[in-house]
Formats: sequence, structure tokens, C-alpha cells
Amino acid sequence: MFYATWEQEEKELDVVLEEFIREEEDPDSFWGTVKTNLQAGKIRMIFAADTVPNRLRRIVEFLNEQMDPAEVIAVEIGQFVSDNGIRMISPRILGQSAKAEQRKGLKVNQN
Repeated sequence: MFYATWEQEEKELDVVLEEFIREEEDPDSFWGTVKTNLQAGKIRMIFAADTVPNRLRRIVEFLNEQMDPAEVIAVEIGQFVSDNGIRMISPRILGQSAKAEQRKGLKVNQN
């Protein structure tokens, strides 16, 4: 998707990547950091959807309880449109079970 998106915009991919990872870090260093974090399990997986089915929620909770120090959450992004066309987006974080919070020492606001 990265390539398809930016090729449509007719932007140089190296320039887009440099802007993303900051000018003071070169791409090789960035990918080295990514590799190190993945090997150490220092990741955050986020599933985002307009509706998170119960089946996915249970999977996210299971993964979050099993994977340490990785964090796994789902974000349900509700969208409401008023009669006069005003759009409101209401995100809700799901998947943080009390067991995972206690084990990892996390506090996620679920409101």
C-alpha cells in the first residue's frame, strides 16, 4: 500500500520515508531499530475497525494476555452523523483485560 499510495501521488518513495522517520535518522538505522524492537517483542498491534466483532475482541484479549511486553488492542471507531450533516467520530479501546493490565502494569482508558 505504501508504494501504491505514494506512486499515485507522484512522490519519491525515499523522500516520503525520510520525512516519516525524521531527517536525523537514516533509513538503515530506522530499520535496524525496527528489527531490534521486533526481536525483543517491543511492539504494539492495533486492530482498527468501525465495528469490532466479539470474536476479534476475544482474540485480541487472548493475545494481549499471552504476549509480554507486546501490547495488543482493538480500536472501534464509531461514526455518527447528525441530521444537519455534522459528523462525530467516537473511538473505543477494546482488548485490555484486567488480567493483562495487572500483569503488564498497564492502564488504558476504555471510555
